[in-house]
Amino acid sequence: MQTLGLVVSSRRSLFMTGPPGNGKTSIATALHSALGGEIWIPYAIEVDGQIIKVYDSHNHELVNPQPTSRHDQRWIKIKRPLVIVGGELTIETMDLIYSQTVRFYEAPFQMKSNGGTLVIDDFGRQRVDPRDLLIDGLSRWRATSIT
Repeated sequence: MQTLGLVVSSRRSLFMTGPPGNGKTSIATALHSALGGEIWIPYAIEVDGQIIKVYDSHNHELVNPQPTSRHDQRWIKIKRPLVIVGGELTIETMDLIYSQTVRFYEAPFQMKSNGGTLVIDDFGRQRVDPRDLLIDGLSRWRATSIT
């Protein structure tokens, strides 16, 4: 537990492994809850003339800013996000997803987790080889991370 506390306070990545059912996801969720806090995220960003929607009502919980505070309406105040992905994870879901209907891109899950916690649950049970997920996926993650 002391090691977990040090990792959390350092705000660094944590990779937990172990057999199914030993509480890894519960620990990750509890650690996320202990972090708390609120952050501002852009509703969307523009890259090379393309709109990428970052805000996602499924993964982001809105926090109402102070009624008297004035802020740029393009930014949204949210609780630190907790994004959990599991067996549905593929290399393709780590890329931008274009919607023909609304004509913009949806940010990938790892971008939506910025400022919060990303849990890849049941690692190794995805439809992609774990090595590919780590090697190719992490390079995509670095490319989509915003600070």
